[in-house]
Amino acid sequence: VCSVQRAALLANRDVGNFGSKDVAYFLDNTWSLLPETNESLRHKYLYTVKEFQHAVFKMHGFFGFITPGIIFLDFKALPANRKEL
Repeated sequence: VCSVQRAALLANRDVGNFGSKDVAYFLDNTWSLLPETNESLRHKYLYTVKEFQHAVFKMHGFFGFITPGIIFLDFKALPANRKEL
């Protein structure tokens, strides 16, 4: 049980910027995800406009798909509140 609770806390820290009221912090972290989720942007210093546009389009689709209420995880009442994130 403790391991799953720790995993939930770790996952919540990983997506913590989704709950931030600081728009600049949120956008900075969002732009950092582009190379992480798009191999073509990861392995090159130069990439085409088409590759970048495809990455932004995928990000748009991701944000259209997620439900804000299920981004943060809990397991057996941990975390008890958002202050633990």
